[in-house]
Amino acid sequence: MPPAATAQVAAGSGVVGDELLSAQAAYREAIRQQNRSDGHIASLQRRLHDAERRKQQADDDITRLRAELHQASESKTGTDNATQAASQRLNAAWEAARQAGLVH
Repeated sequence: MPPAATAQVAAGSGVVGDELLSAQAAYREAIRQQNRSDGHIASLQRRLHDAERRKQQADDDITRLRAELHQASESKTGTDNATQAASQRLNAAWEAARQAGLVH
């Protein structure tokens, strides 16, 4: 092979070699980006799952607290009625004691 042809082949090999190295570097960078993206997606999925779990716990707490509040309100109504009845009884007893001359 003439020296000029050998130089062209060597130059061509250099270009091909450079392209191979460049393509490999681009591929490695694309893989790095893909891994970063996969990691970010996995992180977002974990955070979403955690947020959904916390929301479910909060919803469960709300349901439980509403039931407790309803029960406490019903209990208070009973207590209020008992207090009112005791107050009326006490007023009647004081009035009876005044009329009997036991208190002034």
